[in-house]
Amino acid sequence: MVDRQTILLVIIMVMLFTLPPGSDQPLASEDRAVLQKFKSSLIQSRKEVLDSQYWLGYGNLTGLKLSYQDNLEKKNVLLWPFREYSKKNPWQEREQDSLLPDVVSKRVKENWGNDPVLSHDDHAYPLNISGHLYGDFDVVKPDKALKPFRMRLPRYLKDYYLLYKQEKYEEERQRYELDPESNSPPQEIEGSREKAGNITTYKEGIIELELHSLGYNFMNPELADFVKLNPKSKIDDSVVVTMSMSLKDYPEKHDDEFKMLGVYYQSTGALIASTKSAKFEGGHALPHFTMNEENFNISKALMSQIVNVTDIEQEVSIDDMNNAIERSQDQCEYISYFQLERTDFTKDQLRAIDDELLLPQGAPIPKKLPQLEISHAIVYSPDCGILLENKKSEVFSGLRLEISKTRSRQMAIGVLLLAVIELNLLLRQMKRCRSPGQLSNVSSVTVSLLGFWTLVTLVYFLLRSLQQSELYILLTCVSVIASILCLHEMRLLVGIFTAQENERGTNWWEILRGSLVEGQSNREGEAAPAGGDQPNEEAVAAPVPATTAATAAPQVNTVQQLSDEARYPNMIFFAGFALTCIAMMLISSITRWRISYRRTAEYVILIFFNSYWVPQFFRSTLKNRVRVFLWEYAIGTSLVRFIPVFYMCLDKNNAIRHHYDPVMAVVVFSWIFTQLFFLYLQDCLGARFWVKDKWLPEQYNYHPIISIKDLESGFSLDILANMKPQTADKDLAICDIDCAICMSTLQVPVVSGEVLSVSKKNVDSMMKEVMVTPCRHIFHGKCLEDWMVYKLQCPVCRCPLPPV
Repeated sequence: MVDRQTILLVIIMVMLFTLPPGSDQPLASEDRAVLQKFKSSLIQSRKEVLDSQYWLGYGNLTGLKLSYQDNLEKKNVLLWPFREYSKKNPWQEREQDSLLPDVVSKRVKENWGNDPVLSHDDHAYPLNISGHLYGDFDVVKPDKALKPFRMRLPRYLKDYYLLYKQEKYEEERQRYELDPESNSPPQEIEGSREKAGNITTYKEGIIELELHSLGYNFMNPELADFVKLNPKSKIDDSVVVTMSMSLKDYPEKHDDEFKMLGVYYQSTGALIASTKSAKFEGGHALPHFTMNEENFNISKALMSQIVNVTDIEQEVSIDDMNNAIERSQDQCEYISYFQLERTDFTKDQLRAIDDELLLPQGAPIPKKLPQLEISHAIVYSPDCGILLENKKSEVFSGLRLEISKTRSRQMAIGVLLLAVIELNLLLRQMKRCRSPGQLSNVSSVTVSLLGFWTLVTLVYFLLRSLQQSELYILLTCVSVIASILCLHEMRLLVGIFTAQENERGTNWWEILRGSLVEGQSNREGEAAPAGGDQPNEEAVAAPVPATTAATAAPQVNTVQQLSDEARYPNMIFFAGFALTCIAMMLISSITRWRISYRRTAEYVILIFFNSYWVPQFFRSTLKNRVRVFLWEYAIGTSLVRFIPVFYMCLDKNNAIRHHYDPVMAVVVFSWIFTQLFFLYLQDCLGARFWVKDKWLPEQYNYHPIISIKDLESGFSLDILANMKPQTADKDLAICDIDCAICMSTLQVPVVSGEVLSVSKKNVDSMMKEVMVTPCRHIFHGKCLEDWMVYKLQCPVCRCPLPPV
C-alpha cells in the first residue's frame, strides 16, 4: 500500500513539472499587441527573403530602405521607396542603390571571393571552418569620412521600449526603497549611451572569431526536410555559419562581442556574416551583401531555409523581442567579409581529414593538419560609420574546433599523469613522515598551499568536464585523481595540526627556545602526578608504560585531544571549500580585466602559490630541524607544479590560449629554484645557518645537573626519599628512581654544593643516560627518545615536550 504522504508528494511534483515557464506567463493586452506586431514584421521579412531577386534590391526590410546615397542626401525613410527596379534598370552594388558605400564595396570586390577552386586537383579552401581565429585590425579612415546611418526602431517598438524601461525603473526603485540593504539603487533611464563597437578611442586592436558551421543543408537535421521538398535547393559547396566576433583594444579596456549569422562559400573561401536586431534585419538582407548574383542565389536558398526553421507564431516570445530591442540600442550593427587562405590539400583530401577528425576510425591523416587562416578581412558598421580592416601583411590564424579539442585532450592527459606522479610522491612522503615528532617539524602552511592549489585544479577540471561532453570521461578522471590527492593532503594536514596542538598559545620565541615559559612549566609540573603514574592512552607502535590507575587529568587531556582530532577535518574541509569558491570567482573576474592588470595578477598569483617552501624554511629554522621533506618529494613536487606553468607560458598553441610569456616562466622557475636552494643550504649548513647565535635564545637542556635545591622545587618527593649516597664524595649523591616508561631503575646524580671540574665531567656523563623534562619528570634517555618519536608529550602528565 502506498501511503498518503507519498501520493501527495507525487501530486506536488507533477504540478511543479507541469507549470509553464516564466516566458509563457500571461501577458498584458498592450504587450500582447506589440508582440503580435513584431511577429507580423518577422513573417513579412521572411516573405521578402523568399520573394527576393537580386535585381530587385533589399525590399521592405527594417534598416535597409535607404541606400548610402540616400543617407548622404538625408532622405526621409517614411517616403520610401525612392526608385523602382526592373530587369532593364536593376539594383546594383553601388552606393546609389546599396547600403555599402563605394569605398567599402570596392575593397570587398578587390579581395573577397575572386580566386575560386577550378578543379579537384587544385589546393582547396578549408571545408569545415568551425574553430577560433585571432588577429589584429586597423580602424580605416577613408579620405571622405563615412556617414553613419540613423537607424531607428519602428514606432510601436520605440514606444513599447520606453514604457518597458520606465516600468523596470519604477520596479527597481520600489524594491530599493523597501529594502535598500538587499537591493542596489535603480539605474537611471539614459537618453543616449555609448554603443558597443563604436570605436572612437583607439585606432587598432584585436579581433577574435568563433565560428560554428551548421554543415551542408542536406545533412543538417533541421534543413534536410526542405531539401527533400525541393531537391534543387541542395547545396554542396556552401554552408551556413554562426559567428561570434569580439573586438578589443590592445590594453583590453574595451571588449565588445557580436553575434552574427553568415554564409561560407567553400569554392572561393569567402565568408560573409551580419548582425541583426530590431532596427536592422541584416540576416534577411545578407544575400544582397554577397556582391554578385551567383553568390546571391546560393545564400538566398540557405537563408530561406534558415528563416523557415523557426515557427514564428509559436516560438517567438516576448523575451526574444526584448533581446532584439536591447541589441538595437546597445550595440553597433556590423557586416563582415573574410577571405580564407587555401590549404595544401585537395578537396577530397580535406574531406577525408574532416571525416577522420569528426569520427576517428584510425585512418591515416597528416601530422601537420591545416590551420584556419584569413588573408583579408573587412568589417563595416553602417549605423556607427566604422570601417575595420586586417593589418597589412598579417593574417588571422587559428585552429579547427576538432584540433583544439585534441589539444585539450592532450593537456588533460598530461595533467592526469602529473597528478598521479604527485600522488605517488605524497604517499612516499607520508610513509616516511607519520610520527608526531616528525609531523611537528612540518609547516602546515606549506601543506595548505599545496593542497589549496590542488583543490582549485580539481574544481577547474570538474567544471570543464561539465562544459565539454566529449572530454567528460578524461576530465572526470583528472578530477578523481585530484580529489584523492586532496584527501591525502588533508589527512597529512590533520596529522600536522594534531602533532602541533601543544604549540597552541605559544609564540615563536618559545618555539625557538624549545620549551614553554618557566612559570607555565612549573605550574604544569606542580599539577602533575607522581613519577610512577602512567597515561591512560593507547600509543601505536610506541613503548607504553604500565599503569595501575589513571588520574583524572590525563583523561581530560585525552578527551580534549580526541575532540580536536575530530574537529580538524571539518575545519579544513569547510575552509578549503570557502577559499576555493572565492578563488574561482576571483580567477573568473581576472580573466575579464584589462591585459596589464591581468598579467600583474597572474604574476602575483603564481608567485604566491609557488611559495610553498618559504613557510617550511622558517619552520625548520624555528624547530632547528633539517630535511623535513624527502628531496625526491621536494624536487618532484616543484617540477610537477612548474610544468603546467612552463607549458602555459612557452607553448604558443597551448589549449587555454594563454599568451606567450617566457619572462613569467623564468621568474616562476627562479623563485622555486631559490626556495629549494635555501632548503639545501639548511641541509648542509644547519637549519639556523642564517641566524647569528647571539640572536637565538638558549635551548632547553634535557640533561641538566640536578642539585638539592632543584629537588625542593617541582620534583617528586620520592626522589628525596630514595636518595642513597653511593660515592665517597659528600657533594655528590646517586638517587635510584623508577622510569615511568620501562619501570626499571635509573640512577640520577644529585649534587649538594659546588661541582668541581673533575666531578662535573662524571656528572655530565651520567646525565647523558638520563633525561629531565620541563615538567620535572625523569626517564631513561633511550626510553624517552623512543617515546618522543610518537608523542611529544610527557608520558606522565601530558605536558608538551620540546623536540630533542
